Amino acid sequence: MKLLPLEFISGDGGFSTCPHHFKQVKRNCKAAIYERQSPNSNTKFWEVFKIHVLPKNTRIFQKILDDDEEQYPSNGKFGISAWCVTTLERANQRFEEISN
Repeated sequence: MKLLPLEFISGDGGFSTCPHHFKQVKRNCKAAIYERQSPNSNTKFWEVFKIHVLPKNTRIFQKILDDDEEQYPSNGKFGISAWCVTTLERANQRFEEISN
């Protein structure tokens, strides 16, 4: 299974005009917390979400997955199974809620 990366830059493929740096803070088999930092400031947010796995052979545009693959949540998942919070304390609270 392909796991979520420990760190990444949004828009690495050139799709973002204002890329953010993401760094995994905490995870278990059900949920994860990533710290998100803006490129032009020291402002930080924490994104907490339920880990979703796409099964092998799933088609994403022209690509077919060779293995099961964890996916970072899309914008449409925020407020449903992913949340952006302003403190690490709140991120840990939400993490515990969705891990149980």
